[in-house]
Amino acid sequence: MTETITRLFDTPALARQAAGELERVGVLREAISIIAPGPELHGRDALLAALTRAGIDPQEAQPLAEAVHRGGAVIRVNVAQDRLAEACAALDSVPFITLQPKRASYQISGTSPAADDATPPDEQAISHDRAR
Repeated sequence: MTETITRLFDTPALARQAAGELERVGVLREAISIIAPGPELHGRDALLAALTRAGIDPQEAQPLAEAVHRGGAVIRVNVAQDRLAEACAALDSVPFITLQPKRASYQISGTSPAADDATPPDEQAISHDRAR
């Protein structure tokens, strides 16, 4: 039986670092997916579609799409249940973002996850998020 782990990172580089840590503990590259902004995933709608195709619930996908749109990256990994603790430890070794505070900050700022005209965060907001 397999388990799926999803984590949000501030940058695609951190997500790639986490993928490397997963591979280091024996997780196969084919079991790891990184969803990050790029030419093929431009805009929230494309990001939202990619996240839901990856099996993420649409309600959870919306704030993830917003975070990725703002420069973050999502890693999704399928691991055998008996390797779950090892995979979580590998992911925990790289700084990641907890979704609940991120969702709240979008709601407080008035940002709608589906709105393409949202303003990017200022340097103070970015620094605050990274300090957590």
